[in-house]
Amino acid sequence: MPTGNFGDILAGICQCMGLPVGRLVCASNANDVLTEFISTGRYDRRRPFYKTTSPSMDILVSSNLERLLFLLSRDPAYVAELMRSGIAAVDPGQMEAGRSLGLNYMTTMVVIVIPQAIRAVLPALGNEFIVLLKDTSLITTIGGKELLYAAQGIMNRTYEAMFPLLGVALIYLILVMLFTWLLSKFERRLAQSDR
Repeated sequence: MPTGNFGDILAGICQCMGLPVGRLVCASNANDVLTEFISTGRYDRRRPFYKTTSPSMDILVSSNLERLLFLLSRDPAYVAELMRSGIAAVDPGQMEAGRSLGLNYMTTMVVIVIPQAIRAVLPALGNEFIVLLKDTSLITTIGGKELLYAAQGIMNRTYEAMFPLLGVALIYLILVMLFTWLLSKFERRLAQSDR
């Protein structure tokens, strides 16, 4: 799968999140791996293979898509339970108040209940994001190229294991500290709005 398609699909995810994206393009050939996954939600590795005039797209196994699915499939039930418990933590009177103001169910959820639920689950969701960041090193085990892969390449060339691994550990430490700081800043800002 060409990187352009993967970038376009990530742009589609960003668009679903509400970020401004102008256009989404998914180029395909007769093998149709990515477009079938997007339109049907199925990813079948055991499908017929067609040789075409675009050899860079002649694939049946989309490694970038598999890596994305690997990262997205990490504990979805836990995150869903976090969100459910966050919504359950909001006082039922909030829903009644919104309904008594004449808001329909969906508007009441989006405007009143969900923001309070996010405030309640933000620390746990932030921690889950940090764990996901640290788990990106597992992509190396399924053939992905990331920080640990680069460190292994340096170790293979220099026969020195300590410094590349220390460098990777330092980069992960800096990223985790940065995201922890951002999360605490965001939590403090939400706590100020509660007053």
